[in-house]
Amino acid sequence: MKGERKTHIMSKARLSHSQLKIYLELLDHNGMIINNGGMYKTTPKGIAFVQEFESINFIFRQ
Repeated sequence: MKGERKTHIMSKARLSHSQLKIYLELLDHNGMIINNGGMYKTTPKGIAFVQEFESINFIFRQ
């Protein structure tokens, strides 16, 4: 299973370690990501959420 490590996510999202920890716990608790040996991957539920968010964001940008 391919995913991303915490350090990569921190760098890309420009988050501190404490901020990242909060977000990862929230996403994991809501079933939007899974942690497999330190590698984080988006679940189908997480992907669906991102797609819906992008659709709504598109509507409001018009």
